[in-house]
Amino acid sequence: MTAVSDVPAQLAFCESINDQRLTRALSQMRKGQRRFVRLLPTLLSINHARVPGYVSADACGGIQGFIPDKASLDSLNLCFDAAIKPAHQLARHAISSLALMGSAGSVAHGPNSDLDLWIVHRPGLNDNDRTSLKRRLAGIGLWAELSGLKLQCFWWTPRISPVKPASPGCQSLCCWTSFIAPQLSWPGACPPAG
Repeated sequence: MTAVSDVPAQLAFCESINDQRLTRALSQMRKGQRRFVRLLPTLLSINHARVPGYVSADACGGIQGFIPDKASLDSLNLCFDAAIKPAHQLARHAISSLALMGSAGSVAHGPNSDLDLWIVHRPGLNDNDRTSLKRRLAGIGLWAELSGLKLQCFWWTPRISPVKPASPGCQSLCCWTSFIAPQLSWPGACPPAG
C-alpha cells in the first residue's frame, strides 16, 4: 500500500511523464497543428468575438484550474488581431478536464494523425450551456481544419461511471476503458476522476 506522503511524489512523476508525452506529440506535428494544440485550452477559456469558438457574449467554457498565460494570450492577439483582456476570460468554468486520447504522444502518432479530444464537463451543466459549449468546439474545430488537423470531440458526463464487468461489450465500458487509458492532459486541466 502507498503511504499518503508518497502521493505528491507520484503526482509529480505522472506530470513528468505527461510532459514528456506532450513534448513527443508536439514534435510529431506540423507547425499549425502544434499552434492549435498549444492554444486550445486558452481558446476554451476566453470569450472574444475575433477568435475561433466565439458563439455569444454569454457563451460557456473555461477549464477548471487553468489560467491562460501571457504568451498564449499574446499569440491569440497576434493570430486574430484581437485585443484580449482579462475581462474576456470566462469566470464560470464549464469544463472539469480536457485530455488528448488515442495515439497522441505515442509512437503511433504521426503528422497526419487526427486528435481525439475528450471533454469532461462539470456536473449539472444545463442543456443551453452544453449546446453553447458544443457550438464553441465546432467553431474551434473549423480552425483546426484550417491548421491541417482533424479534431474529434468526445463528451464525458461526470455521472457516467464504469459499468460492472457483468455487462461486457457495453458502450459505457468501452468509453470508460478508453478514458482511463494513457492520455495527455494539459497543464492546468484536472485529471479525470474515477
